[in-house]
Order: sequence, then structure tokens, then C-alpha cells
Amino acid sequence: MGVEIVFSPFNEMMASLHVLYNPAHHPYRREWAGGVEATLS
Repeated sequence: MGVEIVFSPFNEMMASLHVLYNPAHHPYRREWAGGVEATLS
């Protein structure tokens, strides 16, 4: 029996956009969201 890891670029993008949209309820990602927001035009 092995472990299978499935990576979905679409799901990762949606999760990232969710955190960028509302980082307040993701305190462990606030610093990341602030850095990304600063690089966006």
C-alpha cells in the first residue's frame, strides 16, 4: 500500500485566490498574502 499525491494546479490557484481575497481568517498566510498583494499591479 502506497501513498498517492494528486496535485491540481486549478485547485491550488483557487485556494491561493481565496487566501489573497480574505487573508484575515488565514493568520498563518497573512505575510504571504501581503507580499503577493504588494507585487500585483
